[in-house]
Amino acid sequence: MPTTDTSSGAPSCTQIYDVVVVIALQDTDRELADEFVAARDVRELNPATIEVTQNVVARTDHEAYRCGVNLIRAILDAAGLVDQYSLGDVRPEVAR
Repeated sequence: MPTTDTSSGAPSCTQIYDVVVVIALQDTDRELADEFVAARDVRELNPATIEVTQNVVARTDHEAYRCGVNLIRAILDAAGLVDQYSLGDVRPEVAR
């Protein structure tokens, strides 16, 4: 649902996006689902690949993409997996 933010003086429309990110794990057999407690959905695609759906608030698809990728990377980096993953497909979609 779009909302209007007028705090900066000019109205800007924001929406909630579902950002779906495919993550390939490298050199680890660690279970990652527990790291994404705030995710809308976490699915195992195969033993070394997961798909995470995370909600973000953004004005555009591009901003949603950037926010979603940054959020996923921050969670993985905080879990100590800095060099043990690669991001695959990233799809921002307006939440319904």
